[in-house]
Amino acid sequence: MRSLLEDVLSESVNNPFYVATCALFAGIFIVRYHAELILFVPVAAGFFAYYLKLGLQVDSPVQNPEKLFQERGFLLYMLLSTALFVLLMFTHIPVLYDVFNIEASKLNPLWMLGTRRNH
Repeated sequence: MRSLLEDVLSESVNNPFYVATCALFAGIFIVRYHAELILFVPVAAGFFAYYLKLGLQVDSPVQNPEKLFQERGFLLYMLLSTALFVLLMFTHIPVLYDVFNIEASKLNPLWMLGTRRNH
């Protein structure tokens, strides 16, 4: 029992570090390469929250990944999240670069929503 408690406490200390590190590098990638992904951040947070909710259930489907496909709500959220991510990866929204005052990447997008405003 003591070993289990030590493992749980160790993980509770490490998890914020992993979350902060992930957020830092995701933020760097978003700002440097693709500002449109800032619109995906709340969806990704919801995805992680949904996964955590499933993980905290008794006899959690997260313990056996093949059971995750039985969770229709999670599967639908995952598919919609993936579709939004792919859509945002191939879309350019110039107003976001103006709002955040960053330079757009030189890669050509497949789609462009709106036009760049000249000041």
